[in-house]
Amino acid sequence: MALRDVDLALTRGYLARRGTVAGKAGGDFDVKVALDPLAITARGAASISDLSISDGPQALVKVPRVEATGLVYGWPAKVSLDRLRAQGAWALIERGRDGGLTLLSLLAPATPPSPSATRGSAAPSAAATGLAPEVSVRETLVENAGAAIVDSAVSPATRVEITGARLVVRDLTWPAKVPPRSNCSCRRPGAGR
Repeated sequence: MALRDVDLALTRGYLARRGTVAGKAGGDFDVKVALDPLAITARGAASISDLSISDGPQALVKVPRVEATGLVYGWPAKVSLDRLRAQGAWALIERGRDGGLTLLSLLAPATPPSPSATRGSAAPSAAATGLAPEVSVRETLVENAGAAIVDSAVSPATRVEITGARLVVRDLTWPAKVPPRSNCSCRRPGAGR
């Protein structure tokens, strides 16, 4: 099965997170379905172009291209990847006056709607049903990445820009099962790497 130009806004209900997800996804998958008992599996490769995660009008994460190989999906919420590669990723990492990180607040589960509000609406999200995704990635590679780090909890507020970063993370799991191994390098202003 081939998917092309799937709008990522469709994932918001499944992920049940605050914020807005945008981008286009595609991939090539071998999908198998069994009805008794219900089982759905998919294997293949996927990509996302123009990924952004926003809090209102402010983009907190932007990634021009993400590629996943060795993808194995098991219904309802188990995903493993052999390799995840992102090019040109950028993030705004901001600590507010209250000390909270804006980006992390977008990962918090959204408040599920009341039962009366869901009548006649789409199926409940994974978070609303208590279903937690299980994710594992053997190797994550982020190249030519950048970030703006803003700390508004201090006075005066501080801003640091990072460019040209490279991050490799191995054996990443969610929820965490073992500590992942990682290596990060980035340019320092006027000093190389």
